[in-house]
Amino acid sequence: MAKKVFVVSDNSQRNFVIRYLQNADITRPLSISIGPYVKNRTLAQNRLMHKWFSLINKHWFMATGNAFGEQTWKDYLKDKFLGYESRRMPDGHIKRFLRETSKCNTKELTEFLEMIESWAVDELELVLPSGDDLYFEAMGYTKARVNSNG
Repeated sequence: MAKKVFVVSDNSQRNFVIRYLQNADITRPLSISIGPYVKNRTLAQNRLMHKWFSLINKHWFMATGNAFGEQTWKDYLKDKFLGYESRRMPDGHIKRFLRETSKCNTKELTEFLEMIESWAVDELELVLPSGDDLYFEAMGYTKARVNSNG
């Protein structure tokens, strides 16, 4: 049986899950977990984060003549602000890995992005665009044009 994940936020959804469980094949044991729903990072957050890594790299290159690439900036900033997780290896030793942004929930990624934004202003004197700025850019608008059109 394929793993099923249900997000329940009303009575009809709860009733659906109850019916599903009543009809589930239990010839093999099932694992059922119930807890609060925490949304993983959004695609918009991910796009914004990668856009920022690109802009930071371009800014750094213009200021220093050195380019490192988006992945290097991502790793650098994860090391600085997101931290590490520890995993036990097969031989028993513990190894540390940078936390993966894909495993962050929206709150964690928001906090990470806020730290990057602050750092960019303080350390690089770089104001990073907001999500709205990226939308307006994608739609071909400038802030002045948006403001004048209401």
